[in-house]
Amino acid sequence: MNKILLAAAAVSTLAFAASAQASVTIYNNEAAFLAAAGSVVTEDFNDNVLVSGLSFVSTAGSVSGGLFNDRAIIGSQDTTFSFNSAKAFGGTFDETPGGFGQGLRFTVNGNVVGTLYGANPGTFFGFISTDAFTSVLIQGDSGCCAETYNLDNLQLGAGGVPEPATWALMIAGFGLAGAALRRRQVIAA
Repeated sequence: MNKILLAAAAVSTLAFAASAQASVTIYNNEAAFLAAAGSVVTEDFNDNVLVSGLSFVSTAGSVSGGLFNDRAIIGSQDTTFSFNSAKAFGGTFDETPGGFGQGLRFTVNGNVVGTLYGANPGTFFGFISTDAFTSVLIQGDSGCCAETYNLDNLQLGAGGVPEPATWALMIAGFGLAGAALRRRQVIAA
């Protein structure tokens, strides 16, 4: 039985080590994002009441006209969306309200996960991480000028397919449970 527990510990250590380095996939196609994300919750900004669990802190952003309107300047103006745990974040962006500026930088858990430049009305941008996160920081990407943008249909999801390390841990668990049951039957006989 000690060998089985040792094998379980080794598999779980490998699984956790593999998940320590989250990988992020960027999407510019909404249909592909939705297919990969599984179920999502959408905030359409049609009123001043956000979906349950979603909030934001912003130096310049606000909800009006069915959109989230914002202005990002690196180092001085930014927005942080906070929510219950998610692995998928996306939305329809438009960087044309003030003319194209410096672009937008998206940061999760202190790591830049993507940038968006030149988004015309209706441009989808999103990403899915192998690790869950609870906030996304949106800020300007360079110091040249401001980036004024609109965001519509913000989508949050739990993420789709489990990562390979999770599958390995589940398979090992089923194998260990089966081995333990088989050993118990042999001893009883």
